[in-house]
Amino acid sequence: MRNLRFLFLLATTGWLALPSSSQTLDEDFLASLPEDVRTELLNEINTKELAKNEKNLKAPSTALSKEGVEDESDKFGVQFFRTLQTTFMPINEPTFDPSYILGVGDELVIQYTGQKNDILQFAINRDGTINLPEIGKVAIAGLSLARVDELIKAKIKQAFIGVDVFTTLASIRDMQILVVGEAAYPGVYTLPGNASLLNVLAAAGGFNDNASLRSLEIKRNGKTFSNIDLYQAFVYGDFSKINTPLRSGDTVFINPSSFEVRIQGGVRRDAVYELLEGEGYAELLEFANGYKNTAKTDEIQLTRISNQQVNYDIYTDQALRTTKLFHEDVLTVQSIDTIAVSIMGAVNRPGTYILPEKASMLDLLELAGNYKEQAYPFGGIYLNQSAKEQEKISVDRIRKDLLAFIAMSPLKGDVTYDPSLILEEYASLEPLGRVSLD
Repeated sequence: MRNLRFLFLLATTGWLALPSSSQTLDEDFLASLPEDVRTELLNEINTKELAKNEKNLKAPSTALSKEGVEDESDKFGVQFFRTLQTTFMPINEPTFDPSYILGVGDELVIQYTGQKNDILQFAINRDGTINLPEIGKVAIAGLSLARVDELIKAKIKQAFIGVDVFTTLASIRDMQILVVGEAAYPGVYTLPGNASLLNVLAAAGGFNDNASLRSLEIKRNGKTFSNIDLYQAFVYGDFSKINTPLRSGDTVFINPSSFEVRIQGGVRRDAVYELLEGEGYAELLEFANGYKNTAKTDEIQLTRISNQQVNYDIYTDQALRTTKLFHEDVLTVQSIDTIAVSIMGAVNRPGTYILPEKASMLDLLELAGNYKEQAYPFGGIYLNQSAKEQEKISVDRIRKDLLAFIAMSPLKGDVTYDPSLILEEYASLEPLGRVSLD
């Protein structure tokens, strides 16, 4: 154990400086090592050489980056689109949703059964029709798949006796959507015909930090066809408007935001939220998912910039509900800082307790019913999770430095100890996170 302490001292004082890379391993020394130690040494050396070569030979990256767009944002909803998720993108295969609106370029499969057995495939012509044999042209563009199925069945029933017909989609057209305004990447995007507004926004990289998530306009033929509030989906789970079918040539216009308020501290989802005219603290708190259990609802700080000054005021929850909020206000809900501490052994009520952050060991002992009669207080052990994590990092680093030292040591030929014993000792060390406590 004394040797280990000596090696630890060397590692932590920087004496294990590695020799230059020009040194090579002594083959006899390498062959004398146990197989597991030899393998670990070689892996360590190969890792270092590989890292060095990659640094010297690495070519410039061709990965796409979002220049001018912040990767991190405190604004609620923006992070939904900050990572490229393939689940946002529709698959260019037929959708069996009966509400799908057919258009030029879609292809249908019509199957006859009964007195007439046949399977026919039709692409919708530029005039929005298909040409059914022995029936003629049938205008179907702009109709839902369910309505087209009914229409074709009615036409077939008039022309044939004892014939049933089934209509399905064979393939879906592409459509072009223009995204403008406060998008991360405005432009024209080509997407499958079953793409939704979320698919379009994902293709455009989402929003920049100036964007309004509560005022998105879908324009069609120069007029606003629909106005979308994404909070209805992101906060309340209502996707009814977001699933409004898009058409080729539609424009998605993202307005700039003009009323944003930050709420932080003792709420479940602190972020920057956008408010609409007439909305206030009640709606803001609802967006933030309410208070935490530790929140001090009678101690909420409102920070506001006015007349080139920063003003701080303390409000209660009730007072804020009747207070008008302004753009860029910051609300900080004070909360009771708590910690979870476990106590075991010779106490009357062992277990895990929630304590104020500044609680002392005496406070914990009092909650635990104090010591039992047979307790030996001077033999107590205090373990801390953060200390355990730091201890593990230190042990791993020392072991790694020791491996490198053994691999490149100039004393290879004079080694009189078994390195595997030292390495095994370090590998068996289990960090405890023990901290001295009076």
